[in-house]
Amino acid sequence: MKFLSIIFIFIVAVTLSGCDKDQIARMLKIPREVNKVPVDAAKVDFSNLSLNPKNIEVFAEGFNKPHGLGYLDGFIYLSSEGEKTLYRVNIRSKGREIIINNVNFPHDMIIDQGEVITPLFYQNQLVNINEGEVREIASGFDGPNGIVEFENGWLVSDYNSGSIYKVEQNGAKSLYVAGLSGPAGMVVDLKGNIYVANYLSSAKSIVKITNQKRVETIATQLEKSESLLIDSKDNILIGHEKEGKGAISKLTPDGKLSLVLQTQLETPIVGPITDGVYLYFVSASGNDSKIYRVKF
Repeated sequence: MKFLSIIFIFIVAVTLSGCDKDQIARMLKIPREVNKVPVDAAKVDFSNLSLNPKNIEVFAEGFNKPHGLGYLDGFIYLSSEGEKTLYRVNIRSKGREIIINNVNFPHDMIIDQGEVITPLFYQNQLVNINEGEVREIASGFDGPNGIVEFENGWLVSDYNSGSIYKVEQNGAKSLYVAGLSGPAGMVVDLKGNIYVANYLSSAKSIVKITNQKRVETIATQLEKSESLLIDSKDNILIGHEKEGKGAISKLTPDGKLSLVLQTQLETPIVGPITDGVYLYFVSASGNDSKIYRVKF
């Protein structure tokens, strides 16, 4: 009981001092659930999703070439390609802090208890970013882009080589699948199948990689498909281009593809990610400085 009282007093003290719950968790080494996909989508259902472009709003602005996005526990994580900086933005206050500078540049992210596991596209590395430090997990990629947790490690999409690599916790890297066309964002469904966005115009597709490593094309005619988001029912949202502008489409488990949001933003759309209330996304054209969101 005395020990619990000490812990309680400690938490109150650090809370009053301005520490957030991530910092408290790190101080006490409290284990927390890993964000297996870079979103809070495991709790939502996009089956009846209906979005109105008139409801798009600016959530935060003033970034230089915003690109990679992640979400965990009330914070948006944003990679600013132009600044080579990773930001963390509070959803409620919209206050932002720099997590680290001189990273070139994070794209998809897995975030847990202050740690960010992310590919660095131009540095050809998979890294762990924690408390202002970068630790290399693996190297030797050629444009690493998307990431998902897989078995005891990760799968990383390698854009320029058209491959998916498996990376172990100890950094060992092996080829998982080859022959793709600019693989970008990835997600995993409830059965363990991997879905990959093929960005390049030669493919314009979403492919499914089964547990037996069989590659199946399940959606086509998707220009510049960049990012994927999967919900609790295995519906997949796809950030892509349509008619020269950024768009979001939905792919159902039975293979039906439908447009759910057409924007007037320059293409391509990176995102969406979600906090369970809004969808957040950016225009990765290089000519925008904002994070956008739309309520669903």
